[in-house]
Amino acid sequence: MTLLSNYFKSLEGLDDILVYFDSTYVNGTYKSTITEYGTTRFLRHPPIFLPHMWNVYNATKEGYGRINNVSEWFNKKLKNIIRI
Repeated sequence: MTLLSNYFKSLEGLDDILVYFDSTYVNGTYKSTITEYGTTRFLRHPPIFLPHMWNVYNATKEGYGRINNVSEWFNKKLKNIIRI
């Protein structure tokens, strides 16, 4: 994410999109809490959509289809059968 952030640094408004993508799909978020001793503790919360749910890099590399959704797969197969 740092690479993307540095690459697109000059584009206004893109930083918000990168932060959203990073927290939702890649690294998740961090929440801070104060302990009973007065120190700050950071807790990591995983992303809503973990990379294994949406990343098709390995499937593509191994020659499998790039579809990661069962209904998309079914629709693609049905389309091939009935030739729409």
